[in-house]
Amino acid sequence: MKQIIIELNDKYIVPSNIQRITADEWEIIISSVDSLLLKHDAISTNIVESEVNQMLEAKYQEQISALETQLETQTNEMTNLKNKYSKQLKKQKKDLEDLNKANIQAIQLSLKDTEKTKDTIILSLKAQIEELQKSIHDSQSKMQESILEKLEPITRFYGGTNSEKGISGESSIHELLLSYKSFNEAIIEDVSSQSSSGDLLYTYKSLKCLIKIKNKSKLVSDDMEKFIRDITISTKTRKINAGLFISLQTSIFPGRSQKPFQFDYINGVPVIYAYMPPPSSELHAAITYLENIVQQSSSIDNTQIELQRHVINYFNDTQIHRKQVTKELNEKRREVKSLTKQLDHLNDVYNNLYPICSKLSSAEEKSKDSSLLSDEDILDRLAHMYIDMALKNEAVTIELLYNTDIPTQLIDKFDIETIAAAATKIYIAQQLTEQRIELLCEFYSTYGRYPLRKELSKIIPDNILRHMTRISKSKKISETIAEYMLEHHPSDPPAEEPVEEVQPKKRIIRHRQQIEEPDEQQTDQ
Repeated sequence: MKQIIIELNDKYIVPSNIQRITADEWEIIISSVDSLLLKHDAISTNIVESEVNQMLEAKYQEQISALETQLETQTNEMTNLKNKYSKQLKKQKKDLEDLNKANIQAIQLSLKDTEKTKDTIILSLKAQIEELQKSIHDSQSKMQESILEKLEPITRFYGGTNSEKGISGESSIHELLLSYKSFNEAIIEDVSSQSSSGDLLYTYKSLKCLIKIKNKSKLVSDDMEKFIRDITISTKTRKINAGLFISLQTSIFPGRSQKPFQFDYINGVPVIYAYMPPPSSELHAAITYLENIVQQSSSIDNTQIELQRHVINYFNDTQIHRKQVTKELNEKRREVKSLTKQLDHLNDVYNNLYPICSKLSSAEEKSKDSSLLSDEDILDRLAHMYIDMALKNEAVTIELLYNTDIPTQLIDKFDIETIAAAATKIYIAQQLTEQRIELLCEFYSTYGRYPLRKELSKIIPDNILRHMTRISKSKKISETIAEYMLEHHPSDPPAEEPVEEVQPKKRIIRHRQQIEEPDEQQTDQ
């Protein structure tokens, strides 16, 4: 039996009817009261929450309204700012477009002016070059004419016909006699057309000298006999009192000694046999010698002392004349040297200006040509240049490629690695002949891989492999060649050798494939 103990205040009087309530009844009453209290609490809680919500809603509604008003105001302000800045942006954009158009027009005008200036410079340089070429050509022509004019007598003297040689020899001696200032009163007559008179008759004071000139590489006895006959006939007619036989090419006089300078008398007339190759400084001395002989023979008999004195005078005169000729020769050499310097200077100016003009004239053509090239064409040209430089053991860089005829802006499209890779492919393609490709394919078919570096040397020469390594900038050239072969010349892998134990498995696999094929067809359907 349950017992319920209720503690009450002493002042509280329990009614009599309550005292008769049993414990079960009290339990029911208490549970009812608890449920009523719970319901009351829930209702109270709902009422309180509702009131609190209403209070909060009323409290925050004002703040929400104020915030909505503020948000609306800010939105309007943002819209106004947006419209304002949008107008400003449009205006600035328009101004920039106008400025850009003006700049483009100014640049185009500047480019046109630059092109005109460039054309003007090119035309000016071309005109200067043409003028220099003309000046050089004229100078060369004048110099050539002068040289030919000076060489013509020499050419006739040595390489002409016998008649030309004779005339040239006589002319050279005649001019040499006229050049002596100390004998400017002398009379020189050309008597070659007269019989038995020699070639020249030289008259100076008391000297009347017959001069015979021979421009032959070999004298004969008839030449000597004719000279003696001319001297004898002219002496009888008293036309002469001295004789001079001049050989221009040989010192061998037939019937006489081989000395280049010989003295003798013919019928009492003093004569000299002299070898005088041009330009001869001894002619003046020989004339002086004969003059002294003639003067001495008219008053005193010729003695050894007089002859010695004449010989001394002869050598003295020879030395004086040699100095004069040396001085004139040095002056001519200085003139030739000065002309040579002028010609070299003109050539230098021409050589310096011609490349500049060529570059200026070809720059526009190169830029036009390069604009028509595709990137592949440019890369191909750069790769070939790279190969040429690398094979010359040069360390190839982008800066080094700038020195080629390809514009810099086109070269800058590629880095050095891209150019090296393209160059490697091109060089490998050049060196892999059909026979080498066939050997590489056979190697792959046998071993299932391409040869390593040591194995490659049996197919490709070592020097070519070193070139490939230098171009590719990679020590693993075998891998590079393998990649190239797989890309351009793929080969079949080696066939597997059949094994007896594996054969049943192969049949099972084929059976499975035959079984699985219908399923795949059904799946496709």
